[in-house]
Order: sequence, then C-alpha cells, then structure tokens
Amino acid sequence: MAGEGELRYSEVAGLVGKRLLRLPDRLLKFLIHMSWAPHLQSESPVSGLEFVKYPPVVSTDKLAKETGFRFQYSTKEAFSSFVYAVRNQ
Repeated sequence: MAGEGELRYSEVAGLVGKRLLRLPDRLLKFLIHMSWAPHLQSESPVSGLEFVKYPPVVSTDKLAKETGFRFQYSTKEAFSSFVYAVRNQ
C-alpha cells in the first residue's frame, strides 16, 4: 500500500533529524565489502545498494481512478506521524 506523493531519502533523513552522507558508489561498495570480510556486519550486502540507488516507486493513480479511493493522509504526513509516535513512546 502506498500513500499519495513521494518521500525522498533526503526528506526521510530530515524528518528523523539525520544528515545524509553521500559517498561515491565505488567507495561505498568497497566499504561494505571490507565490513563483510571480518564479519563486522552481516545485514547490509552490496546488493542492497541497488535498492537504495533505485528505490521502488508505487503509484496510487490506478487505484484512485478505478475505485475513487482517496487517501486521508499523504506519504509524508503518514511518515511524520510514525516518527512522532516512535519519539513519544
């Protein structure tokens, strides 16, 4: 399921109060490989970079057109609400 609108990584970082660190692709792949070799991490394989570089995009246009359904909140509003709820647990 998706909400209306898009939310870029830079916006997500801003909403959670983090800065993005942009690294060249080759350097990032090297760092990930180097962290896998000595088992410093095992949850972020190099193949995951493709997901970050080319995230899936979900369109709600067809749903709205064929059913008339309209989301009450945008993607950004829903994510902002989630961040607020997590911070205020």
